[in-house]
Amino acid sequence: MLVHGAELAPLLGRHGIDLTNKKSKKLNGWLTVLLRVATDDTLTDAMRAATFTERGPEYLVSIHDIDACSAEEPWEERLSAVTHPALRDHLRMLCLAEDDARSKGGFYCGTDYWPWTDVLEAVGCSLVAGWGFGESQAGTAVV
Repeated sequence: MLVHGAELAPLLGRHGIDLTNKKSKKLNGWLTVLLRVATDDTLTDAMRAATFTERGPEYLVSIHDIDACSAEEPWEERLSAVTHPALRDHLRMLCLAEDDARSKGGFYCGTDYWPWTDVLEAVGCSLVAGWGFGESQAGTAVV
């Protein structure tokens, strides 16, 4: 079932469901929530939001700060073209192997598949690029 954000609160209220109640724990575990981040509607701004680089250099996270591995091949070679060292380190964190991304960063899913592609299709969106975090508990995508 697909419910848009504006419809969710009235739906829950109509059925007397309070997601903060402990009895709703099972329901909380089965909700998939997609949030649309405000951008200026350009691909550049969408990519900045999806890669967490939109706030500027002082907010970049070094992969060395999280004790992560090297980026998965072929990303190390591709990232060498990024001349800004802090940006290169930050992006490296989003290019880990899927196993390494379970606790240390993200993995690039590509342009064809994202763990929630079916939901995107249900709302009429197509995937441009996606990343996954953990064991597909979270992700970010440009659509």
